[in-house]
Amino acid sequence: MSTRSNRTPDAVRLYRAHRKRPPRTLRLAGLHRWPRPLAFTMTAALLMIFATIYRPLLYGAVAIWAAVAAGAVIDARLRGRHGLVAGICAAVLGPLPQVVTSLAFRRSVRKVGTGFERGLPLAILAAIGGGVAAYTAGSYALDRLAFTVAQPSPAMAGKIRKGDRLLISAVGHDKPFRGEMVMVESFPRAAQALGRGGRYLGALRIVGLGGEVIGAQDDGSVYLCRSVPDILRPIDEQGPKTASGCLPLDETAYVSSRGGAFGPFRIPQGEVFLLGDNRAVPDDSRVFGAVPVTRIVGRVVATVWPPARVTVR
Repeated sequence: MSTRSNRTPDAVRLYRAHRKRPPRTLRLAGLHRWPRPLAFTMTAALLMIFATIYRPLLYGAVAIWAAVAAGAVIDARLRGRHGLVAGICAAVLGPLPQVVTSLAFRRSVRKVGTGFERGLPLAILAAIGGGVAAYTAGSYALDRLAFTVAQPSPAMAGKIRKGDRLLISAVGHDKPFRGEMVMVESFPRAAQALGRGGRYLGALRIVGLGGEVIGAQDDGSVYLCRSVPDILRPIDEQGPKTASGCLPLDETAYVSSRGGAFGPFRIPQGEVFLLGDNRAVPDDSRVFGAVPVTRIVGRVVATVWPPARVTVR
């Protein structure tokens, strides 16, 4: 039996050998097809979250932002649009708005027209703009909104151990209040008193506020006064109705170990007196004095590493 009918005709083989391959940029357009933008948005968000722990992950979020911006331009070209508006929106706003547009246009007909190839330069510009926007926004968020710091001191043990990575919120810390746990930036007097460098002194707790007088008795119990107390009289006898106006401070909720006596110290206005919960380690204001409020860089929100110690504060 002849097998010629099973062979591919010469005309078909010739067509397959010489037909034009699909443009490589079609893969970029595929980044904008539903539901891929949703996956890219979630991935970029996770990368930004983990960038607070390992900052180079920010570049992964930047790459996603740039690629989605380029894909938005190419996809718009396939739908017969110029792509300028889509590119600007994707570059400025990132992958999240593309979730909506990709869903809205998921059934639109896409064709490779004559203007498709000429859209590549615009797509490259959108990718560059998106990368710059993503890096700027990400750097601002990591520096000014939330970031992580490895605790350099055991002064807050046992809630926070030395080496624990803490999530710090830099928003709204300009009005400190007593009992708040804050991250403190290093400054010359403190660095010299502690004998160590580094950008941060570590997490400490605000115990005294500007204008107050603070001290501790022999058993380590802290007291606060309106004016400097008489050191020859017991603090218990210099209560709120006396000239000193002293009050004991209840710290049972957070102190893990007590230290000895210190003070009394008058805290200047615009400064705070910081103590660690582990008073056996004097890496706090007992050594370097009151700290200007401007040296507080944020509130301690959570412990994020190691996993076994993840805790919201």
